[in-house]
Amino acid sequence: MKKIFTILFFITPLIITAQETEKQWLSDYIEELVENAQSEEEAINLKEKLENLLENPLDLNTVTEEDLSIFPFLSDFQIRSIVKYRRAQGKYLSVYELPYVYGMDKFTALKLAPFVKVEVQNKKYQPSIKQQLLGGKNSVLLRTEFITQTPEGYQPIKDSLLLQKPNSRYLGSKYKIYSRYSYQYNQKIRYGFTLEKDPGEALFGSSQPYGFDFISAHVQVQHLKWIDNLVIGDYSAYFGQGLLMYSGFGSGKSAYPLLLRKKLWGLRKYSSVNENQFLRGMGATVKYKNFAFTSFFSYNFADANLAVNDTIDNQAIAQITSLQNSGLHATPSQIEDKNSITILMSGLNVKYRRNNLNVGASYLFTQFSENLAGHTQKYDIYDFSGKQLHNASIDYYYLFKQHIHIFGEEAYSSNGGGAFLNSIVAKVAPQVDFAILHRYYSPRYFALYSGGFGETSGTNNENGLYFGTEIYPYKFWKISAYADAYSFPWMRSGSYAPSEGFDYFIQIDKHVARDFDIYLRYKSETKEKNLKDDFLYRLQPQTKRNVRFHASYTASREIYLKSRAEFSFFQTDNSKPEKGYMAYQDFIYKPLSLPLSASLRFALFNTTYNTRIYAYENDILYAFSIPAYFYKGARIYANLKYKITKNIDLWLRWAQFYYPYKTQIG
Repeated sequence: MKKIFTILFFITPLIITAQETEKQWLSDYIEELVENAQSEEEAINLKEKLENLLENPLDLNTVTEEDLSIFPFLSDFQIRSIVKYRRAQGKYLSVYELPYVYGMDKFTALKLAPFVKVEVQNKKYQPSIKQQLLGGKNSVLLRTEFITQTPEGYQPIKDSLLLQKPNSRYLGSKYKIYSRYSYQYNQKIRYGFTLEKDPGEALFGSSQPYGFDFISAHVQVQHLKWIDNLVIGDYSAYFGQGLLMYSGFGSGKSAYPLLLRKKLWGLRKYSSVNENQFLRGMGATVKYKNFAFTSFFSYNFADANLAVNDTIDNQAIAQITSLQNSGLHATPSQIEDKNSITILMSGLNVKYRRNNLNVGASYLFTQFSENLAGHTQKYDIYDFSGKQLHNASIDYYYLFKQHIHIFGEEAYSSNGGGAFLNSIVAKVAPQVDFAILHRYYSPRYFALYSGGFGETSGTNNENGLYFGTEIYPYKFWKISAYADAYSFPWMRSGSYAPSEGFDYFIQIDKHVARDFDIYLRYKSETKEKNLKDDFLYRLQPQTKRNVRFHASYTASREIYLKSRAEFSFFQTDNSKPEKGYMAYQDFIYKPLSLPLSASLRFALFNTTYNTRIYAYENDILYAFSIPAYFYKGARIYANLKYKITKNIDLWLRWAQFYYPYKTQIG
């Protein structure tokens, strides 16, 4: 009874706050995480997963630690406490018990509340197979987008000119079309498919005989009697700290300097639209006592550039000169690269877990249908070449006295490369948290779908030491900072010699009032790049600095405002400094009496290419946008969401760059 009373006492303010802020908080949080994402696809994956959980919350009475690991804002200790609370206190009666979980604070509980639920379940009721397969939640998403102007690639052209330059025009229309169907029954059964056509790609016709350029489907079943997880079709795999395989969003340098450890583990259904970096086949996880065994197999087509390097018995022998990841098939040359190779992958992971210790071992076999060529450029003599590759790794995580997190992964590839990452995150004082991370990735190391923490993607040719901290000096104040010193043991693109770099970042947040928050940020990045003299290349440091002031204000339960001013500076040793700026005002309106919401931004900017500024934009459901504010001009966008019926939402978006001193772009 006491438990029920305390829940009721807390429920009213939490409901009001969560309902008002869940969507906007999610947008702001994702913006902070993805600003340094190694690829746009990483950011899309994270945004899509979190938005999907808003529509399909996790049940606190059945959720596992693996399910909760998708939330970057939850610490490992908090994740374990949520599950332990259920075991010790009995089933959750309400989401609003979260603030009473040991290690949880009110603000973290507010963040988590929109993503979870509590279902009242009758133990005697056992749903039939038909009810599980057909009685869940169905979701259909249809989306199209296009540039209102008509780019040159879509303009009419004479047949004679097209024969001379066949890649000067696109094969299809300028419309991007995306369609997705998904089904979910609790957290147990998921299935669906995804269809996509990019701008310029044909819809049906000789170049697209199956209609859409990208077709994906998946089935995932969890918590069976003997099999904990089963995926069939398209899926992603997450193991360790990403040195071997991590085909999703990888935590890295961001405004959350302690968010270093990758928490996702296992196999998950794939419903995104990266056409070349996912697995296609099947995999399963079986748990026995403290062990979990995961095995998977994939056979998939991929885009690549092929070159003939030899002939045997008058038959051409091709090799892969580069792998293509754009997913665009809008011109004859792009169509030629489409699905030109196959990639076979199979792997095994064994995970042991007991109390605060997790240890895992992984093995991965990769085989290409053609030889992957090495040494095609001056800087890539250590790159992997051949048809077959073996990878193996060991990863670990240990929580010591609830305040010290120790984790890492050590990986090897059969071509003689190694990759090592080790880190400690600790609370050194009640108001001070500190992190240190070291990584060394050999120039020879190669894993096709790796995603380790680092300055560059690829998880190779890097040696770095990272320090991060979060300090709460006074009530309502927070200081976040990191410093990262790194070097590249071998030359790379744009640096024809071993080079070095150094990044540092500091952000001061102030909670001014209940509805008013501000922060001031300074960020500096220095790297060595090529400078071409008359006779040779030499390295010179290039430094980019950004200063940002940001304020957000909840004017009422219906109106939310955001203001930002950012300045960018770029300089090399022998050039004049370049300067740029960008300022914007956001207006977000969510009337309580109407089934609609709207957001509007107006921005002014004046930058060079080197001082260009990226800014996250609110977008429609499952869409993503971080455009570059480059040159001199203005930008405006508006989003509108209208709930037509209880089960149908309509989203509209319009965005426009205006360049007063340009007549063409692109």
